[in-house]
Amino acid sequence: MKKLFALALTAVSVSSYAETKPAVNTQPMLRMQVLDMSSNVPNPVANNQLSLSKKHQLCWVAFNMPFKASNQVVEVLQAPSTLKVTSEDGNVVSTSDQQTHRITTL
Repeated sequence: MKKLFALALTAVSVSSYAETKPAVNTQPMLRMQVLDMSSNVPNPVANNQLSLSKKHQLCWVAFNMPFKASNQVVEVLQAPSTLKVTSEDGNVVSTSDQQTHRITTL
């Protein structure tokens, strides 16, 4: 009888433990990385510094956010000196000193 009671108690505790869900961070997050595109396979740059003279690209991935058919992405780039920014798919708005740029993509 004691073995049966212990088995039933264990089964109840295991089922209640399995139902508890760990807390998940649902805050939208962004991960940025500089990739060297000089070869066929993009390689991450160790110090994450973007060089315009080399074949580097700044890439980012957003996660912990709902996916919709049309998500609006707004990027703000600030440069230490004048910089010309273009975007194939987005709308670029630059300040008069050409140091701050806002790219909006749908």
